[in-house]
Amino acid sequence: MVLASVAVAACSHVPVTSLPKLAAIDFKTTDPNALLAGIELPQVLRPKPEGVSLELAVRLDDGEERAERYVLRERGGRLPDLPGASDGNSAYVYGLTPADAQRLAAFRSDLLELQKTRHGSLSIMVHADACRTGPVPDGPLRISTYLSTSETTGFVPLARNVDLRELGRAPASAELPECV
Repeated sequence: MVLASVAVAACSHVPVTSLPKLAAIDFKTTDPNALLAGIELPQVLRPKPEGVSLELAVRLDDGEERAERYVLRERGGRLPDLPGASDGNSAYVYGLTPADAQRLAAFRSDLLELQKTRHGSLSIMVHADACRTGPVPDGPLRISTYLSTSETTGFVPLARNVDLRELGRAPASAELPECV
């Protein structure tokens, strides 16, 4: 089945305890309006306006890839206090606009039609472009990302306390734009 598996960016960082909850997401029936992404960043970083996105990518058995990216809008609210979350981080909650929820539903419909003749797997990734509110300190820059759908019972960690520097993605303070 094309939509049988759900993978997440930086799969090696997905907590093992998240896998059963992520496996329970049924892309065929999940409500796009209920889909939320949560991001925790060090207080010195903040998501840029329109800098948080959700990417759905399908890799078909023959190597073809199809992907859609949706810019998420801040919803406000709070991420629940989760065990293992980093101290000193700021949390943000994002969701699809009504127009993008419809666009996702259309993409899903196309994929469901495609699955009748081809097979593959689905990846769900949350991306965040950040700006800095001050000098970026030395040491780890730990981030966490979460996903909430109509099938989950709250936010499920996709990546927890991942050090951007270990991933090689933490630029020097001068390379990050200052937040305005």
